[in-house]
Amino acid sequence: MISLTNLLKKDTTEYESKYRKAGDNTLVIILIFLAVSSIIGIAIYNNSIKSKCNNFEKETIDLAFKFAMNNNILPSYEGTKVKINLSSVPGWDNNFRNSSCDGTLTIIKNNEGYAKVLDLTGCNKCTSSNKSLTSETTTFDADKVLLKISVTYNYQTREISYSSWTNWYESSLISPTASANNINLPYDEENLPKIPENAEVISYEVEKKTFYSYRDQSWKFYKTANNNYSEFSSTKPADYAYKDAKTEIETDYSSWSTNYPEEAEYRTITKATGYRYYYTDEDGDKIYYNDGAYTVKIEDKTLADLYDKKDDDSVSMYRYKDSMWRWYNGTERGYSSYMNLASTTYPYKDTGITKYTNWSDYKETSSITYDNSSYREEKTDIHSRYRTKYAINSMELLNEYLNIEDFETATGRAVSDMQNDENIKVTIKYTYQYEK
Repeated sequence: MISLTNLLKKDTTEYESKYRKAGDNTLVIILIFLAVSSIIGIAIYNNSIKSKCNNFEKETIDLAFKFAMNNNILPSYEGTKVKINLSSVPGWDNNFRNSSCDGTLTIIKNNEGYAKVLDLTGCNKCTSSNKSLTSETTTFDADKVLLKISVTYNYQTREISYSSWTNWYESSLISPTASANNINLPYDEENLPKIPENAEVISYEVEKKTFYSYRDQSWKFYKTANNNYSEFSSTKPADYAYKDAKTEIETDYSSWSTNYPEEAEYRTITKATGYRYYYTDEDGDKIYYNDGAYTVKIEDKTLADLYDKKDDDSVSMYRYKDSMWRWYNGTERGYSSYMNLASTTYPYKDTGITKYTNWSDYKETSSITYDNSSYREEKTDIHSRYRTKYAINSMELLNEYLNIEDFETATGRAVSDMQNDENIKVTIKYTYQYEK
């Protein structure tokens, strides 16, 4: 039989064992929690310092670059550089976490603009030499902090040639947007002169010249000076007895409308199909022409090229023009057919009955003379024609790419001098290392 004393002792021992076991786990959990909290705290602290350092670096780069730009000391040739002492940049706050920073910003003109290499010294955790670098890459990223750049050179000789000139282009056929060569090229660039497949376009050259086009105006003249004639009207005005059929003119067409116009014996109605034209923006949204109104045709070529899509739905649209005549009392005037000048038979000109020929093709000389100046109208247009300046390059002449000092020693010429020589093409390679 188990005594009460032994039973109590056993229960106490089991309880104490369980307590010690629970106490051991609690201690481990506490230690793990403290370690994780410390790690997280350190990470948050480091990220905070890194963020502040990145902001300090970007502000420093922007300020030093603006200083170079405002003082016209940016490098002008690709592959060349300028180094700016940060202490000479006005307004630069060199304090970072109680450290007085110093250093330089090296600006290199590359094939995509300017690369900016920052070297901060004595700048606490923002000192550039303490930073880890990414592996080398040929990809330029202007948004990253660049810590190291390698620029190497080679060169080719080149044979410069010119294509033949194109035909002359009217100004309406020229794009208003300048090309990469800072020249306004024709919309249809397919018709630019062809050059050899292995050739490199250096530039497009443009020649401009004034061209002339003309149209002739003619009128109806009449024999008898009868002033008892009305203004033009589609219907018979009060107090006039007769219509002179030879005085017929037509109004301009009305605007297109979805409403069918009122019919009349003097009215000509034209029907066409109208659509809603649009283009899609970068977000995929439809941007409609004329606020989405139905349109038969966009007359402006630039706008027509922009609004190059249309909805499937369509509507019938209508426009009209009216015939009008002069009405008269008394003797009919006796009108001629259309003529440019009065004659002895038809000495009187009716200025209200006139028409024009189509505009002539453009020519390089004016067609206005003393004899035709009373009825000939002229307009001018600046025409353009183009030719391509291109080069056929040799193979690269050095066995390997060299840094600038070795390159200039090997060629016996300065890089800037060679870049000014159109018979030579300096080829440049860049490798970049950014802050991790």
